[in-house]
Formats: sequence, structure tokens, C-alpha cells
Amino acid sequence: MTMRSAAFPDTVAVVPGERGFISVAITNTSPVIDAYQVQVFGLDPSWIAVEPDRLSLFPGQTENVGIHVQLPEDYPASNRTLAVNVSSTDDPEAFSLNQVELAVRPRTETSVRVDPVMVTGGRTARFGLVVSNEGNAAVTATPFAIDPEELAEFRFQPSTVVVAPGREQVVDVTATGGR
Repeated sequence: MTMRSAAFPDTVAVVPGERGFISVAITNTSPVIDAYQVQVFGLDPSWIAVEPDRLSLFPGQTENVGIHVQLPEDYPASNRTLAVNVSSTDDPEAFSLNQVELAVRPRTETSVRVDPVMVTGGRTARFGLVVSNEGNAAVTATPFAIDPEELAEFRFQPSTVVVAPGREQVVDVTATGGR
């Protein structure tokens, strides 16, 4: 083997839309000058930036390469393993493989709207609450209503909804009270 490498940290936490950083220390253990490239396997290459993309080292020299990870905002919350491959450009059989755990954090972004916007009713009115999840992880929503005058009662069906990322869920609302 003509090199030694180590990736830090072992686990990197990333929020979709923000940047995560991994550092790779590369040591040339061969008796000659060698050049190295770093590749990351397990993600779309367009989400990865390696700086510098090529590194030349004298024998015994150690330098660091930075890896920037930026996931799209709709990337699902999850844990996955990335493979960081360091390979010699002079010796195609010389490589070193490091594993880094990628912890994609949940990004909560929900909205609620009433559908229809206006309801005409007597003692009872029915409408829907549309719960939208624009985040990257499932959310649990429990609807409630506030009536400062305490003249109305509200029933929600279902009483709790789980909304997957990029989806909507409708809660049926029945409001009863005086006219």
C-alpha cells in the first residue's frame, strides 16, 4: 500500500439544504512522490464537492482534503453509510476506503389551510383542514380549535394524522353552536 487515509468525523449530521463537512487526512507511505484523488460513493456526485480534487504528496507527507456535502431540501431524513475512496493516480491498484455515517436530520415544515375558505351553515358547519408537509420527514398533526367566546364545539375526524413528506392529509371538521 502506498498511502494511509482517515476520514473525520466518523458521523456527520446534515440538514437538507445546508452543508456538511468531512476531512480526509492522506499520508503518502511510498518512497516516491504520488498523487491522490478522493471520491465519495453513496450519494449523487452533484451533491459532493472535494477540495482539492487532486493532491500531490512527497514521501511521508500528510495533507487534508475537504469534502462538502450539500443535500437537496427534499432529501428524506435517514441514516446512511458513505464510502470515501482515496486512490493513487500513479498506481491504479493502490486505494484506501473509509466509511462515514451520514445522519440526515429532519427538516420540519408544515402548513395548514381551511378548505373551503368560507362556509355558510346553520347550527352546524363542515369543512376540512388540509395539513401539508413540505419537510423531509413524516409529521404527526393533532388539530385543535380555539373559541374565545366558548360558543362553538369542534369535532375532528381523524383526531390525529400522520403526513408523509411532500404529502397532504385532510382532517374533517364539524363545528356546532349557535347560529
